[in-house]
Amino acid sequence: MTATNLVKFPVHHRVNNKWTVLRMLGCGSFGVVYKVCDDEGYLYALKTEKYTPKNALKVEVKVLQTGEKQKLKYFLKLLDCGTCKSPEGDQVLYIVMDLAGSSVDALRRLRPDRRFTLPCALTLGIHFVDAIEELHNMGYQHRDIKAANFAIGAVERQQIYIIDFGLCRSFFDEFGSMRRPRKVAPFRGTVRYAPLACHILRETCRKDDLESWLYSQIEYTRASLPWRDLNNIIDVGLYKERCRHDIGLGELMGGCPREYINILRYLDSLTFYEKPDYEKCRRHLKAAAMVLGGYKPTYDWIDENLRAGNGNAELTVDTSAAPKVA
Repeated sequence: MTATNLVKFPVHHRVNNKWTVLRMLGCGSFGVVYKVCDDEGYLYALKTEKYTPKNALKVEVKVLQTGEKQKLKYFLKLLDCGTCKSPEGDQVLYIVMDLAGSSVDALRRLRPDRRFTLPCALTLGIHFVDAIEELHNMGYQHRDIKAANFAIGAVERQQIYIIDFGLCRSFFDEFGSMRRPRKVAPFRGTVRYAPLACHILRETCRKDDLESWLYSQIEYTRASLPWRDLNNIIDVGLYKERCRHDIGLGELMGGCPREYINILRYLDSLTFYEKPDYEKCRRHLKAAAMVLGGYKPTYDWIDENLRAGNGNAELTVDTSAAPKVA
Protein backbone atom coordinates (compact mmCIF):
# COMPACT_ATOMS: atom_id res chain seq x y z
CA MET A 1 0.00 0.00 0.00
CA THR A 2 1.42 3.41 -0.94
CA ALA A 3 1.87 6.14 1.65
CA THR A 4 -0.67 8.35 -0.16
CA ASN A 5 -3.36 5.72 0.44
CA LEU A 6 -2.74 5.39 4.18
CA VAL A 7 -5.50 6.62 6.45
CA LYS A 8 -3.71 8.48 9.24
CA PHE A 9 -5.66 8.89 12.46
CA PRO A 10 -3.84 10.59 15.36
CA VAL A 11 -4.03 9.21 18.89
CA HIS A 12 -7.33 10.16 20.61
CA HIS A 13 -9.02 10.79 17.25
CA ARG A 14 -12.74 9.98 17.44
CA VAL A 15 -14.27 7.93 14.64
CA ASN A 16 -17.95 8.74 14.15
CA ASN A 17 -18.10 9.79 17.80
CA LYS A 18 -18.03 6.12 18.81
CA TRP A 19 -14.45 4.89 18.75
CA THR A 20 -11.32 6.49 20.22
CA VAL A 21 -8.03 5.73 18.47
CA LEU A 22 -5.33 4.52 20.86
CA ARG A 23 -2.55 3.56 18.47
CA MET A 24 -1.76 2.02 15.09
CA LEU A 25 -1.38 -1.75 15.13
CA GLY A 26 -0.08 -2.06 11.59
CA CYS A 27 -0.78 -1.60 7.93
CA GLY A 28 -1.32 -4.18 5.23
CA SER A 29 -1.92 -4.22 1.51
CA PHE A 30 -5.29 -2.49 1.66
CA GLY A 31 -5.52 -0.46 4.83
CA VAL A 32 -4.45 0.50 8.31
CA VAL A 33 -5.50 -1.24 11.53
CA TYR A 34 -5.85 0.72 14.76
CA LYS A 35 -6.42 -0.27 18.34
CA VAL A 36 -9.50 1.63 19.56
CA CYS A 37 -11.78 1.70 22.56
CA ASP A 38 -15.44 2.46 23.03
CA ASP A 39 -16.85 4.89 25.61
CA GLU A 40 -16.77 2.17 28.27
CA GLY A 41 -13.10 1.40 27.66
CA TYR A 42 -13.50 -1.94 25.88
CA LEU A 43 -10.82 -2.58 23.27
CA TYR A 44 -11.39 -3.39 19.60
CA ALA A 45 -9.64 -3.31 16.24
CA LEU A 46 -10.61 -0.67 13.68
CA LYS A 47 -9.62 -1.24 10.07
CA THR A 48 -9.62 1.67 7.63
CA GLU A 49 -9.36 2.19 3.90
CA LYS A 50 -9.75 5.28 1.73
CA TYR A 51 -13.06 5.07 -0.07
CA THR A 52 -13.04 3.84 -3.68
CA PRO A 53 -15.79 2.27 -5.84
CA LYS A 54 -14.25 -1.18 -5.23
CA ASN A 55 -13.13 -1.19 -1.62
CA ALA A 56 -11.65 -4.42 -0.30
CA LEU A 57 -13.29 -3.68 3.05
CA LYS A 58 -16.72 -4.02 1.44
CA VAL A 59 -15.95 -7.68 0.79
CA GLU A 60 -14.59 -8.05 4.31
CA VAL A 61 -17.85 -6.69 5.74
CA LYS A 62 -19.88 -9.22 3.74
CA VAL A 63 -17.71 -12.10 4.90
CA LEU A 64 -17.76 -11.09 8.57
CA GLN A 65 -21.50 -10.43 8.52
CA THR A 66 -22.12 -13.87 7.04
CA GLY A 67 -19.79 -15.48 9.55
CA GLU A 68 -21.62 -13.79 12.42
CA LYS A 69 -25.05 -14.67 11.04
CA GLN A 70 -24.06 -18.33 10.74
CA LYS A 71 -22.31 -18.24 14.14
CA LEU A 72 -19.12 -19.63 12.68
CA LYS A 73 -16.22 -20.51 14.94
CA TYR A 74 -13.26 -19.04 13.07
CA PHE A 75 -14.47 -15.50 12.34
CA LEU A 76 -14.09 -12.36 14.44
CA LYS A 77 -17.24 -10.53 15.49
CA LEU A 78 -18.08 -7.42 13.47
CA LEU A 79 -19.15 -4.55 15.76
CA ASP A 80 -19.58 -1.63 13.39
CA CYS A 81 -18.96 -0.49 9.83
CA GLY A 82 -19.49 2.73 7.95
CA THR A 83 -17.82 5.79 6.49
CA CYS A 84 -16.17 8.79 8.11
CA LYS A 85 -13.84 11.65 7.27
CA SER A 86 -10.11 11.53 7.87
CA PRO A 87 -8.33 14.56 9.38
CA GLU A 88 -7.26 15.41 5.81
CA GLY A 89 -10.89 15.38 4.66
CA ASP A 90 -10.78 12.10 2.72
CA GLN A 91 -13.77 9.79 2.82
CA VAL A 92 -12.83 6.64 4.70
CA LEU A 93 -14.49 3.25 4.95
CA TYR A 94 -13.99 1.58 8.32
CA ILE A 95 -14.93 -1.58 10.16
CA VAL A 96 -14.68 -2.36 13.87
CA MET A 97 -14.22 -5.92 15.04
CA ASP A 98 -13.10 -7.85 18.08
CA LEU A 99 -9.43 -7.44 18.90
CA ALA A 100 -7.49 -10.61 18.16
CA GLY A 101 -4.14 -11.71 19.51
CA SER A 102 -0.91 -12.19 17.59
CA SER A 103 -0.85 -13.76 14.17
CA VAL A 104 0.25 -17.37 13.95
CA ASP A 105 3.22 -16.29 11.84
CA ALA A 106 4.30 -13.77 14.48
CA LEU A 107 4.19 -16.57 17.07
CA ARG A 108 6.31 -18.76 14.80
CA ARG A 109 8.90 -16.01 14.46
CA LEU A 110 9.15 -15.72 18.24
CA ARG A 111 10.46 -19.25 18.48
CA PRO A 112 14.26 -19.71 18.43
CA ASP A 113 14.10 -22.19 15.53
CA ARG A 114 11.24 -20.32 13.81
CA ARG A 115 9.03 -23.39 13.73
CA PHE A 116 6.44 -25.08 15.91
CA THR A 117 6.73 -28.51 17.45
CA LEU A 118 5.11 -31.17 15.28
CA PRO A 119 2.13 -31.67 17.64
CA CYS A 120 1.44 -27.93 17.50
CA ALA A 121 1.92 -27.76 13.71
CA LEU A 122 -0.60 -30.57 13.23
CA THR A 123 -3.04 -28.87 15.60
CA LEU A 124 -2.75 -25.64 13.62
CA GLY A 125 -3.20 -27.52 10.36
CA ILE A 126 -6.51 -28.95 11.51
CA HIS A 127 -7.70 -25.51 12.66
CA PHE A 128 -6.64 -23.92 9.37
CA VAL A 129 -8.45 -26.54 7.30
CA ASP A 130 -11.55 -26.11 9.45
CA ALA A 131 -11.46 -22.33 8.97
CA ILE A 132 -10.94 -22.58 5.21
CA GLU A 133 -13.83 -25.03 4.98
CA GLU A 134 -16.09 -22.58 6.82
CA LEU A 135 -15.13 -19.81 4.42
CA HIS A 136 -15.67 -22.00 1.36
CA ASN A 137 -19.06 -23.11 2.67
CA MET A 138 -20.01 -19.43 2.70
CA GLY A 139 -19.19 -19.30 -1.01
CA TYR A 140 -15.92 -17.37 -0.76
CA GLN A 141 -12.34 -18.14 -1.68
CA HIS A 142 -9.71 -16.35 0.44
CA ARG A 143 -6.91 -16.10 -2.16
CA ASP A 144 -4.25 -15.12 0.39
CA ILE A 145 -4.02 -18.01 2.81
CA LYS A 146 -0.89 -17.87 4.99
CA ALA A 147 -0.05 -18.06 8.68
CA ALA A 148 0.04 -14.25 8.91
CA ASN A 149 -3.69 -14.25 8.08
CA PHE A 150 -4.60 -16.39 11.06
CA ALA A 151 -4.57 -15.02 14.60
CA ILE A 152 -5.08 -16.39 18.07
CA GLY A 153 -7.67 -15.05 20.48
CA ALA A 154 -6.68 -12.13 22.67
CA VAL A 155 -8.01 -13.95 25.74
CA GLU A 156 -8.80 -17.49 24.59
CA ARG A 157 -5.38 -18.27 23.22
CA GLN A 158 -6.37 -21.70 21.92
CA GLN A 159 -8.88 -20.01 19.61
CA ILE A 160 -7.79 -19.47 16.01
CA TYR A 161 -9.33 -16.86 13.69
CA ILE A 162 -9.02 -16.47 9.94
CA ILE A 163 -8.54 -12.79 9.06
CA ASP A 164 -7.87 -10.31 6.23
CA PHE A 165 -10.49 -10.87 3.54
CA GLY A 166 -9.36 -8.08 1.23
CA LEU A 167 -8.63 -10.47 -1.64
CA CYS A 168 -11.70 -12.67 -1.08
CA ARG A 169 -13.89 -13.48 -4.06
CA SER A 170 -17.18 -15.30 -4.28
CA PHE A 171 -16.94 -18.34 -6.51
CA PHE A 172 -20.65 -18.08 -7.31
CA ASP A 173 -22.11 -15.70 -9.90
CA GLU A 174 -25.23 -13.58 -9.41
CA PHE A 175 -27.38 -16.56 -10.42
CA GLY A 176 -25.90 -18.86 -7.78
CA SER A 177 -23.86 -20.93 -10.24
CA MET A 178 -20.14 -21.62 -10.03
CA ARG A 179 -18.19 -18.95 -11.91
CA ARG A 180 -16.56 -20.10 -15.10
CA PRO A 181 -12.77 -19.67 -15.02
CA ARG A 182 -11.38 -16.66 -16.84
CA LYS A 183 -8.90 -17.38 -19.62
CA VAL A 184 -6.36 -15.15 -17.89
CA ALA A 185 -6.58 -14.18 -14.22
CA PRO A 186 -4.31 -11.55 -12.64
CA PHE A 187 -1.98 -12.68 -9.87
CA ARG A 188 -3.56 -12.41 -6.44
CA GLY A 189 -1.98 -13.19 -3.11
CA THR A 190 1.47 -13.46 -1.57
CA VAL A 191 4.21 -14.81 -3.82
CA ARG A 192 5.71 -17.17 -1.25
CA TYR A 193 2.43 -18.99 -0.56
CA ALA A 194 0.51 -18.55 -3.81
CA PRO A 195 -0.69 -21.72 -5.57
CA LEU A 196 0.82 -22.80 -8.86
CA ALA A 197 -2.25 -21.57 -10.73
CA CYS A 198 -1.43 -17.98 -9.76
CA HIS A 199 2.05 -18.19 -11.23
CA ILE A 200 0.70 -19.09 -14.67
CA LEU A 201 -2.13 -16.51 -14.41
CA ARG A 202 -4.78 -19.20 -14.27
CA GLU A 203 -8.06 -18.83 -12.40
CA THR A 204 -7.81 -20.21 -8.88
CA CYS A 205 -10.42 -22.27 -7.05
CA ARG A 206 -11.06 -23.81 -3.66
CA LYS A 207 -8.24 -26.33 -3.86
CA ASP A 208 -5.80 -23.46 -4.34
CA ASP A 209 -6.59 -22.03 -0.90
CA LEU A 210 -5.62 -25.43 0.48
CA GLU A 211 -2.42 -25.48 -1.56
CA SER A 212 -1.46 -22.13 -0.03
CA TRP A 213 -2.29 -23.53 3.40
CA LEU A 214 -0.03 -26.54 2.78
CA TYR A 215 2.93 -24.27 1.98
CA SER A 216 2.35 -22.50 5.31
CA GLN A 217 1.96 -25.87 7.01
CA ILE A 218 5.34 -26.95 5.67
CA GLU A 219 6.94 -23.66 6.70
CA TYR A 220 5.88 -23.75 10.32
CA THR A 221 6.73 -27.47 10.51
CA ARG A 222 10.30 -27.18 9.18
CA ALA A 223 10.96 -23.40 9.57
CA SER A 224 11.29 -22.42 5.91
CA LEU A 225 10.35 -23.01 2.29
CA PRO A 226 13.05 -23.71 -0.32
CA TRP A 227 12.10 -20.62 -2.39
CA ARG A 228 12.11 -18.26 0.62
CA ASP A 229 14.84 -16.04 -0.89
CA LEU A 230 13.10 -15.64 -4.26
CA ASN A 231 10.61 -12.87 -5.03
CA ASN A 232 10.06 -13.13 -8.77
CA ILE A 233 6.66 -14.60 -9.61
CA ILE A 234 7.99 -16.72 -12.49
CA ASP A 235 11.03 -18.01 -10.58
CA VAL A 236 8.97 -19.00 -7.54
CA GLY A 237 6.40 -20.71 -9.77
CA LEU A 238 9.10 -22.76 -11.48
CA TYR A 239 10.50 -23.74 -8.08
CA LYS A 240 7.08 -24.88 -6.87
CA GLU A 241 6.66 -26.97 -10.02
CA ARG A 242 10.10 -28.52 -9.51
CA CYS A 243 9.17 -29.43 -5.94
CA ARG A 244 6.46 -31.74 -7.25
CA HIS A 245 9.07 -34.15 -8.56
CA ASP A 246 11.80 -36.41 -7.16
CA ILE A 247 14.67 -34.39 -5.66
CA GLY A 248 12.59 -31.23 -5.49
CA LEU A 249 9.88 -33.00 -3.51
CA GLY A 250 12.45 -34.11 -0.95
CA GLU A 251 13.78 -30.57 -0.76
CA LEU A 252 10.29 -29.23 -0.04
CA MET A 253 9.13 -31.93 2.34
CA GLY A 254 12.36 -32.74 4.18
CA GLY A 255 11.66 -32.91 7.90
CA CYS A 256 7.88 -33.14 7.38
CA PRO A 257 5.57 -36.13 7.88
CA ARG A 258 5.03 -38.18 4.73
CA GLU A 259 1.33 -37.40 5.03
CA TYR A 260 2.10 -33.89 3.74
CA ILE A 261 3.12 -35.48 0.43
CA ASN A 262 -0.20 -37.34 0.34
CA ILE A 263 -2.06 -34.06 0.84
CA LEU A 264 -0.10 -32.34 -1.95
CA ARG A 265 -0.78 -35.16 -4.38
CA TYR A 266 -4.45 -35.16 -3.45
CA LEU A 267 -4.79 -31.40 -4.00
CA ASP A 268 -2.98 -31.63 -7.34
CA SER A 269 -5.50 -34.26 -8.45
CA LEU A 270 -8.51 -31.98 -7.98
CA THR A 271 -10.23 -30.20 -10.86
CA PHE A 272 -11.40 -26.58 -10.95
CA TYR A 273 -15.02 -27.23 -10.04
CA GLU A 274 -14.38 -30.07 -7.59
CA LYS A 275 -15.11 -29.48 -3.92
CA PRO A 276 -12.12 -30.53 -1.80
CA ASP A 277 -12.50 -33.29 0.76
CA TYR A 278 -11.49 -31.30 3.82
CA GLU A 279 -11.94 -34.31 6.07
CA LYS A 280 -9.39 -36.21 3.99
CA CYS A 281 -6.84 -33.48 4.74
CA ARG A 282 -7.67 -33.65 8.43
CA ARG A 283 -7.34 -37.44 8.42
CA HIS A 284 -3.86 -37.17 6.93
CA LEU A 285 -2.85 -34.72 9.66
CA LYS A 286 -4.23 -36.96 12.39
CA ALA A 287 -2.47 -39.94 10.82
CA ALA A 288 0.79 -38.00 11.08
CA ALA A 289 0.10 -37.60 14.78
CA MET A 290 -0.14 -41.36 15.30
CA VAL A 291 3.66 -41.66 15.38
CA LEU A 292 3.51 -39.28 18.34
CA GLY A 293 1.08 -41.52 20.17
CA GLY A 294 -2.11 -40.03 18.80
CA TYR A 295 -3.58 -36.61 18.12
CA LYS A 296 -3.65 -34.25 21.07
CA PRO A 297 -4.31 -30.52 20.52
CA THR A 298 -1.10 -28.69 21.39
CA TYR A 299 -0.33 -24.95 21.47
CA ASP A 300 3.34 -24.12 21.90
CA TRP A 301 2.71 -20.50 22.94
CA ILE A 302 0.62 -21.77 25.88
CA ASP A 303 2.54 -24.90 26.80
CA GLU A 304 5.87 -23.08 26.80
CA ASN A 305 4.44 -19.86 28.24
CA LEU A 306 5.62 -17.74 25.32
CA ARG A 307 4.39 -14.18 25.37
CA ALA A 308 2.43 -13.37 22.21
CA GLY A 309 3.18 -10.30 20.10
CA ASN A 310 6.03 -8.61 22.00
CA GLY A 311 4.30 -8.99 25.32
CA ASN A 312 0.80 -7.93 24.34
CA ALA A 313 -2.28 -9.64 22.99
CA GLU A 314 -3.07 -7.46 20.03
CA LEU A 315 -3.56 -8.12 16.38
CA THR A 316 -0.55 -7.13 14.31
CA VAL A 317 -0.56 -6.88 10.54
CA ASP A 318 2.41 -8.83 9.22
CA THR A 319 3.78 -7.45 5.97
CA SER A 320 7.25 -8.98 6.16
CA ALA A 321 6.68 -12.54 4.98
CA ALA A 322 6.86 -11.91 1.24
CA PRO A 323 5.79 -9.44 -1.43
CA LYS A 324 2.07 -9.23 -2.03
CA VAL A 325 0.46 -8.43 -5.34
CA ALA A 326 -3.03 -6.99 -5.05
